Amino acid sequence: AVDIDHSGSVDLKEIEIAVADMYLEINKYVRVKRPDREEIRAYMEKFDTDNSGELNKAEFTLLVKAIVANGIGRICAIVAVMVASPFVAAALIDYFQEQATDLVKYIPIGRCTREALVAVLPLNEQTATTVISVCLIYVLVPKIFAWYDGVLLGRRAEKRLRQEEERRYAEKRQRQEEELRLREEERQRVEEEEERRDEERRIEESTAIHTQTFDRTTMRVRRNRASARS
Repeated sequence: AVDIDHSGSVDLKEIEIAVADMYLEINKYVRVKRPDREEIRAYMEKFDTDNSGELNKAEFTLLVKAIVANGIGRICAIVAVMVASPFVAAALIDYFQEQATDLVKYIPIGRCTREALVAVLPLNEQTATTVISVCLIYVLVPKIFAWYDGVLLGRRAEKRLRQEEERRYAEKRQRQEEELRLREEERQRVEEEEERRDEERRIEESTAIHTQTFDRTTMRVRRNRASARS
């Protein structure tokens, strides 16, 4: 079972183990390079639609289909090269022998030596075909796959870097907007505090004026009453 911890979902480590087991069985019949950790991580990020860091059953099924399709494509490429390599090798041998024969004609050597070289130029076609086919299958094809993987992984790495930069930029913008909002709230709070203090000051001044007026009026009434009594 892929879900080793029986959590109902699979993480990167569990997927790596499952892919390694799958390619171990495939390589019993055809030698195919299995996806490395970065490729599997890229597949996981692609199919992790809910960004949970793990894959549920439906997401894991899509991932397996994509990896199997990639593996089948490589197997088909290897089989095609195996089928075509004898014909390619024969064409290369014929071309090489023609070019070598024409080249010998222009070498400034004696007639006997030239005839001897022309006589030994024909190669053992079966051996040469085998050597070239092996080189095509076990050297050229892996090099092409390695180049393709490097370009693909490079593009994926660049894409992840761009996404990371965009995420950081978005977070920076969000922090800046949050700081601006806090500053605006602080400014509004300070203004409201100043308005409240001004209002309290006006109330205090108005109260003081009313108190002074009341005191003067009271003193005037008392003086009037004292004058009336006298």
